[in-house]
Amino acid sequence: MTPKSVLILAGITAVSVIAATVAVVDRADQFAKEATGVLVFPTLTDQANDVTKVIVTTNKEKVIVEKGKAGWIMKSKDGYPVNIGAVRRIVAGLASLRTIERMSRKIIVSSKSKMLRKRMLAQKLSPLKTAKENL
Repeated sequence: MTPKSVLILAGITAVSVIAATVAVVDRADQFAKEATGVLVFPTLTDQANDVTKVIVTTNKEKVIVEKGKAGWIMKSKDGYPVNIGAVRRIVAGLASLRTIERMSRKIIVSSKSKMLRKRMLAQKLSPLKTAKENL
């Protein structure tokens, strides 16, 4: 290999490295914006004190925690008292819940979401009110 071809090869390599660095830095900004995501419940932070019920459903059971006259109780467990700090952490966690990546624009409608939409329309409910009730 001649010194001239080594210099040409070094120049091409340097240009490639610079181009790759610029591309990675550009993509890093995009990933940082996407990683912050958007809030799943954007108005919950302002309305956290208005939450009166939290429902957690698993494949085995449904736990209902409600705000009663004497404090928070686990309605699904015969009114067993619940630590208010735990409820606050749950609501605060939901209020700060963010998406981690942008979803496609294609909307997949499940039978459950169709049923929920029909129920909301029948009862003239807003999505926010329904989301707060299901917390």
